[in-house]
Amino acid sequence: MASIYKRGDVFWVKWRDPVSRKICRETTNIKTTSTQSMREVNRIKTTKSLIELSGPKLTKTTTWESWIPSFIDYRYPSDSYRKRSVICIWTTLSTYFSEKGIEDIHQLTRQHCTEYITWRKAAGGFRGKRSHKHPINLNTIAVELSILKLICKEAIARKYIIFSPMDGVIRPKQQPKVKPQLTTIQIRAIRHRINHLKQTANSEKEIELATMFHRSFEVSLATGCRLSETRLTSNQICLETMTIHFKIKGGDTHSVPIPPHLLPMFQEMAKNKEPHTYPVIPAIGSYWHRFFAQMSRVDHSFKGVSFHCLRVTFISYLEQSGVPESVVRNLVRHCGTIVHRVYRRISDSERQTAWEHLRNLCEDKPLSSENPYAAQPTPAPAQSK
Repeated sequence: MASIYKRGDVFWVKWRDPVSRKICRETTNIKTTSTQSMREVNRIKTTKSLIELSGPKLTKTTTWESWIPSFIDYRYPSDSYRKRSVICIWTTLSTYFSEKGIEDIHQLTRQHCTEYITWRKAAGGFRGKRSHKHPINLNTIAVELSILKLICKEAIARKYIIFSPMDGVIRPKQQPKVKPQLTTIQIRAIRHRINHLKQTANSEKEIELATMFHRSFEVSLATGCRLSETRLTSNQICLETMTIHFKIKGGDTHSVPIPPHLLPMFQEMAKNKEPHTYPVIPAIGSYWHRFFAQMSRVDHSFKGVSFHCLRVTFISYLEQSGVPESVVRNLVRHCGTIVHRVYRRISDSERQTAWEHLRNLCEDKPLSSENPYAAQPTPAPAQSK
């Protein structure tokens, strides 16, 4: 920030040049003894401070096109799905910048970052072949703003700007949809649909997709693992010790016993010398999304069902069966109770038991010994001799 000091009988101003980053000093030609001099001195100080914070003028080396593509290539060196997502996000951001006339990082202000949320809601998104727009998810806007914050952080590291215009911008957040627990009827319907795909598969790609659907479904249902963890290698499956070694978040490994109904599938893999449970399939989540979308058209009970519902079903079924929460947390690799309890679903029988307990309480009836909610007798305190 600029500062004012006295030199002789005249006020001088000191500030830092935004281009050369050198300290500059300049006289104000205002006498220290003049009347009402401080108002003009403070005006000059404010002007120099704005020049210092404005950064260098627009140059070819700091325009968006001159460094953003190279930064994305440096940040995401491999042609991964993450890199393609960031490129799509930058396309949306650059559209907003073009409409606002923002050609350089120095022209971007905090107000622009805040107004992006309103602009993005109005712009919306597209489904399918981009025939119609749909309301944009707030979490999508939050991800796009996080990429913009990363870009501002890189601009500071390159000394293009002094401070980030994204500082203090509150990113919107939308609560995720509650994923339902699958019933036994729905599990049978999914297996029937997968068997139909396996029987009608003709091309090599259809066979690979049917194999992926079958094996990823059975592995996740039996172990509660995520979709990204269902592609197991032959080294992760140990038939001698009857264990599966999952690679979980953070690069750690987690071992679980092989469920009995998965053993024939793993033995078939070992016999055929298959290196993985299924081959690499790009955007595997989109195939499962279409799978459940097709099932929801036939059966409305599948509306809102996704592959992650298998993890919800695994956790809820075990806890409803009386397995302690700490044991279930260990099986699904949840480190905290807050995240774990998001997956917990209450069954109809548990609700009925709770209502019966409440009715007995209101009618002043004794609690049944078979009631799991019955209060346990408190032992009497030991009397001192």
